[in-house]
Amino acid sequence: MVEFLATFGAAAKELFDYNREMYEFDQAPLCLQRHFSYKEPQSHVSHARHPEELVAEEWEEWEESEESEESDGEFEEPELPTFAERKWSAPPQTWPNEAAALFVPLGPHTAATRFVGEAPVASWFPATLYNVLCELPVNEFDLQAWLYPKGSHLFTARQLQRLLEATGVTCLGRVLDVGAGDGCHTAVLRAVSQSVVAAETSRGMAWHLEREGYEVWCEDVSETFAERAADLARRKLPLFSLVSVLNVLDRCAAPRKLCSAAAALLEPGGFLLLASPLPFSASYYGPETGWNGQPLAGLEDLGFGKEGEDAWARDGLTMIQDFLPSCGFQVEAVSRLPYLSGGDVLDGGCIELDDILVLARKT
Repeated sequence: MVEFLATFGAAAKELFDYNREMYEFDQAPLCLQRHFSYKEPQSHVSHARHPEELVAEEWEEWEESEESEESDGEFEEPELPTFAERKWSAPPQTWPNEAAALFVPLGPHTAATRFVGEAPVASWFPATLYNVLCELPVNEFDLQAWLYPKGSHLFTARQLQRLLEATGVTCLGRVLDVGAGDGCHTAVLRAVSQSVVAAETSRGMAWHLEREGYEVWCEDVSETFAERAADLARRKLPLFSLVSVLNVLDRCAAPRKLCSAAAALLEPGGFLLLASPLPFSASYYGPETGWNGQPLAGLEDLGFGKEGEDAWARDGLTMIQDFLPSCGFQVEAVSRLPYLSGGDVLDGGCIELDDILVLARKT
């Protein structure tokens, strides 16, 4: 107990010393917090007011509050990103023709731009508490469920429909969303399907999902898929027409096992909807591995994670030509999207990941 308290106290003191400088930053309007502290554009969701109106209003309030104080420099009002770079609208130039032909551009990314201006950002206290508690052997997603505001974005319902239509799919039956998290993407899936079941290992996230009316499997489906498939058959319920695994593959204990579970829960000819940040870098914190940050079974044999300017293109090609076919899937459509989440003031607010989005049919 003494050792635990000493570790906890040392971590808290280190974070306090580091974050004292964040106080002034935390007092600034959210538009400044979000746009002056990250390096690249980020995030989603639409509200009634346009983000430029919010930025202008908060800028005026900031200037009024600073009229009586001296300033060493002047801020310039930031511009919201438009995600108009070529990488979002075309396949990597190094991809062979057969892979490039699968690419489906999903722009314009107006919803992502809107999210950047309106993304909910955790303030100093919950962010600091989260970082302290992450030093302990606890589920980080449980902490996020209770300490961070809900908010993430990958695609809109219309963008998802366009990806499905590219493969001839006009409607979806039952959908299983593996690693549903805060439910932002689950809501989009529900909008384009008959029904959605959410699978989530975090009890905190599962509790929120249940409150929103979803059927929730609070479990690791890579361990329970056989029992679930048997239960569906016993209840004379169909298997799923689509299983989504969105930004989960790089944070699970065993990526191959998870994809095999998805295949087992899909009906014949069903689809896997996979999103993953690239370059691929796996990390997993759980009791099975002693919270060491390493998955039980990674994908090192495929050569993921090598550095270089073409790392995204190389890992993306490996994903669609090697990894997914080895798991029993045929890739039918590919895209590239920014995965955005609100983040916290300690990390500069809105977070952006560079995702590959794949729609693959069970073979």
